[in-house]
Amino acid sequence: SRSGAGLMAFTRPDPTGQTPPKLVVRPVDGGDYTRLPDETILSTAPGIRSVAIEYYNDESAVAVWAENADTYAVMATRTAVQRLARQRLVYSRWDGEAWSTKAQLTPVSGGEGGVDLAPCLEREDADCPTGGEVLAVWTRDMAGDLLQHRTRIYSSRFSAARGWTTPQPVDASALLDSAPSAAYV
Repeated sequence: SRSGAGLMAFTRPDPTGQTPPKLVVRPVDGGDYTRLPDETILSTAPGIRSVAIEYYNDESAVAVWAENADTYAVMATRTAVQRLARQRLVYSRWDGEAWSTKAQLTPVSGGEGGVDLAPCLEREDADCPTGGEVLAVWTRDMAGDLLQHRTRIYSSRFSAARGWTTPQPVDASALLDSAPSAAYV
């Protein structure tokens, strides 16, 4: 954030191997990443990947990541291709004090991943919405079988006032787009 606060998200495995990995987020304080009491668990779902966080104003941020819609027990019965097809995007909001409960950004729709976020912070010299905005871009597997190589880039914009816009394809006819990167100018 502009005030110097930071957040770091990562998947943390259980060192004993007794429980599944968790998606955690910690505040960053002058390069000190060891503040375990301030750690928040955002998700314990299987298949967590493509984690991204961006501030959209001085104190508020949004985290987006891909995770599997199945439980670990159900996921264990699926093939690798079926597991990928069950990936969806979820998000959580940081209000400067606490993280919201995770919510679904996309339905299970063939497989989602490769998330990138770009902020548009509200400033006098920027043409951003009041309160700021975050642009999300990601790759969606259109066939539900990654081996068919039918991927398309999708996008959505987030603001605190309206939430997420309906995800839209960047190019509705594309069938092999991947690895998106987002930026505001």
